[in-house]
Amino acid sequence: MSGEIAALIEKIGQNRNVRLPAGFNVFTEGDLADSVFFIKAGRVDLSVYLAPQEITISIAQLSAGRFLGEHCVGPYPLRQNRATTLEASVLVRVEKDDMVKALRKWPQLRKALLAHLLTYYVTLEKICCELAKEATSYRWS
Repeated sequence: MSGEIAALIEKIGQNRNVRLPAGFNVFTEGDLADSVFFIKAGRVDLSVYLAPQEITISIAQLSAGRFLGEHCVGPYPLRQNRATTLEASVLVRVEKDDMVKALRKWPQLRKALLAHLLTYYVTLEKICCELAKEATSYRWS
């Protein structure tokens, strides 16, 4: 992510830097989706919990320059996944309304978020393909 976008996020987030230790749950499924985070430093794991199987699947490991919690700018009032820091991290918190206004105002921010979402989408496609391969190769007794 360019320095221009990072500086813009800092401005939009009004320098709301959140310093978190490793292993900290930034948010969990079902939490109110009221903000977007930008990873300024560190790494964050995104995962989903599958209740019937009681397993957690990691769907992405994000590093500096990436967004998380971006679903809140869509029609999702609640978080759809879990975000946990993998190491000490610094995140910039941007409130939902501020992010929506900024996306309308700055086309370069829209492009950056779209690029992030497309990368995320491709990653999820790869995970689905791997899971499908595993499921078809498993012999059910």
